[in-house]
Amino acid sequence: MIKNHLDKIKPNIGTFMAFGFSGSVIADIYTATILRFMMYTWSIVAVFILIFWGIGLFTGMYNLDLFHPIVILTFLLFNLLSYFLTKHITGKLLGESPGDLIYGRV
Repeated sequence: MIKNHLDKIKPNIGTFMAFGFSGSVIADIYTATILRFMMYTWSIVAVFILIFWGIGLFTGMYNLDLFHPIVILTFLLFNLLSYFLTKHITGKLLGESPGDLIYGRV
């Protein structure tokens, strides 16, 4: 999903490069955008988890262990992987010329 998003916005990145933005500024902008999107998604997930946790607690049918080490580790690894993947893909795009990015030659 991250790669598809960055592929769709290649012309925007090329335009920023053509206007003289540095690579680090562009990478920071898109990394912050992806992280903001992830935080929004995690907040929606948290709402659903709390709803299901409440249903399980109320009915007594099941119990969610939200602070299990595997759950926390999975959360952290997913976020770190997304961050580094965004940095890597953005870095590769910044190695291209602005014209190639704008006109879709990459």
